[in-house]
Amino acid sequence: MEHARPPPELNVEGSAALRAEAWKKWWKQFSVFLKASGVNKEAKDVQACLLVNLIGAEGYEIFSTFTYTKEESADDIDCVKKKFDNHFGTKVNVTMLRFKFFTRNQNPGETASQYVTALKLLSQGCEFELLNDGLIRDRLVCGISSNVVRDRLLRTDGLTLEKAIQVCEAQEMSSEEGRQIEQAQASASSSTQVDAVGRASAGRGRRGRGRRGARGARPGLRAPRAAPCARCGSPYCDTEYCPAANVMCYVCDTRGHFAKVCTKRGKGGRVDCVSVADYAENSDDDELYVDVLSTSI
Repeated sequence: MEHARPPPELNVEGSAALRAEAWKKWWKQFSVFLKASGVNKEAKDVQACLLVNLIGAEGYEIFSTFTYTKEESADDIDCVKKKFDNHFGTKVNVTMLRFKFFTRNQNPGETASQYVTALKLLSQGCEFELLNDGLIRDRLVCGISSNVVRDRLLRTDGLTLEKAIQVCEAQEMSSEEGRQIEQAQASASSSTQVDAVGRASAGRGRRGRGRRGARGARPGLRAPRAAPCARCGSPYCDTEYCPAANVMCYVCDTRGHFAKVCTKRGKGGRVDCVSVADYAENSDDDELYVDVLSTSI
């Protein structure tokens, strides 16, 4: 196939164990490429030439050091592979492979599917044979990081590797959906609290403005009027909330203005000097302040 992707060049850096592992991995990728491209049906010398062509500069230097007997040939793919195996010392150490398998636990951030894939790769050279799936299942149960998932696996009757994988993936999906629901609820709760605070602040602002208006404006809080208020005499009065609106005038005995601005003042009216107690008793305002103190003779 023209779309088959060849493996990358062989990397022979690192320790002997790393080089041996790199060669084993490269050969597997090369074997897949041979089959995908259809070259595995070609003659062995063609396959050998393709290996030398794709293995890279460092791999070619190793290839150039090989020597052959009369029965061996550089044009035989099987012979070339054997030479590379001997060079990298890729003799299988079953005990070490099994040690790596039985000590492999799930890593942080690793999904159950990724963990199972890693276990399957580690089991390939362990020679488990018919016990392979059962041992992968057992290692999955023992090595899974979630105690909740492990408990579910241990309580599942007739647990197989396939069923164990399904349980793990279902639990991961459920946990992710639960996390999304919690985030959505927390976001909605936060938004509701902000709206409530905003409404409360707006309410306090309206109440505060109403009380200030009912008590009358203080000098310096607003621009002065063109002419003093006819009811309280203040140049800063807010007509809508004039403090004299419900006040009884002590000069003319009428409601709606202060004595100091009474039009009958000095025309036989009463003295507009009153006590704070009398004013408070007859006023609807809940706060008193003295604007002007005056006496009439």
